[in-house]
Amino acid sequence: MASARRAGVRLSQVTRWRVLTAIAKARARCHLSADAPVYSCYEAGRDGFWLHRWLTEQGIANLVVDSASIEVNWRARCAKTDRLDSDKLLSMLMRYHTGKRRV
Repeated sequence: MASARRAGVRLSQVTRWRVLTAIAKARARCHLSADAPVYSCYEAGRDGFWLHRWLTEQGIANLVVDSASIEVNWRARCAKTDRLDSDKLLSMLMRYHTGKRRV
C-alpha cells in the first residue's frame, strides 16, 4: 500500500480485498493450495508500476509489458483489440514462466 501512495494513487481497502478474494476463489475453484503461486501480467504505460509493486508485495509474480511489445500479425491486418491483447499476454506469460526468456 505504501508504494501505491507514493505514486499518488490510493488503492482502496475494498479493492484490495476484492483482488485478494478473487485470487483465493480461483485457487479454490482449481483445487489449489492456499500457497500456490500466482502469476500475472498486464500492459502498462509510465505510471502503471504502482500496481506492479502492490501485486509483488502480495506475493504475486507479476510482469509488466510495454503495449508496443505485444505481437501483432500485420499480415492479417486486424485491429488491435483488448481480446487479442489479452490472448497474446496470456501466451507471453505462459512462455515466460516455462523458461522461454526471449518472449
